[in-house]
Amino acid sequence: MDDWKPQQTSGFIESANNAILGIILSFKSERNLRIHFLTAIFVLLLALRLGVTRVELVLLLLAITFVFLAEMLNTTIEILTNTFVDEKHPTAKLAKDVAAGSVLIAVIGATFVGYLVFFDRIRTQTPFIFHQIKSIPAQVCAVALILVFITTIILKTFGSHGTPLRGGMPSGHAALAFATATIIFWFANDLLIVSAAYLLAGMVAQSRVETRTHTWVEIASGALVGVLVTLAMLKAFMPS
Repeated sequence: MDDWKPQQTSGFIESANNAILGIILSFKSERNLRIHFLTAIFVLLLALRLGVTRVELVLLLLAITFVFLAEMLNTTIEILTNTFVDEKHPTAKLAKDVAAGSVLIAVIGATFVGYLVFFDRIRTQTPFIFHQIKSIPAQVCAVALILVFITTIILKTFGSHGTPLRGGMPSGHAALAFATATIIFWFANDLLIVSAAYLLAGMVAQSRVETRTHTWVEIASGALVGVLVTLAMLKAFMPS
């Protein structure tokens, strides 16, 4: 990289060659980009196999493109930061974290697009697997979990310690665990199943305390966020 010099381009062909070279170098050097490529191939083959509509295929292609763009921009920012800025400088870390966050947002969005396109088709082709949940509006449940995750991240920004995935107020693990248990409580008619769901959520919460990742206050606040956000979504969008 030290003796690299920008190439003078005299036309479209040279510019295209440099652009393709950039893609190849990114593919060789970035493991995450290779994973994205393999995932994209699988998604497109699955789309052809399930016979998605033209509009759905366009949405899938746009989602895949955004993931690639975010990952390559993230790589570019890391290269520039490592080259021109002191790696220990707080601004350099902030730039890298923001770039990585853009990749995460793109991946979450692409995952949600894939879910909306594929779920019903896969469910109709595997009726035995989805027999027990075919009457559950999965879109509402998925959005509820996403909102719990987003709410947790927003609340963590007001805290003075911890990181988005470890420690801090509130506990994201507890929030998602109790959100899932609340979804089960809403749809299940069996007290044993509901009790088991909340017991498992409690075990997740306890494990976070035993590893000293969270305090009980952080666990309780996470559980409260998960339950309240999920109940609000279910009450708002589910028929009574």
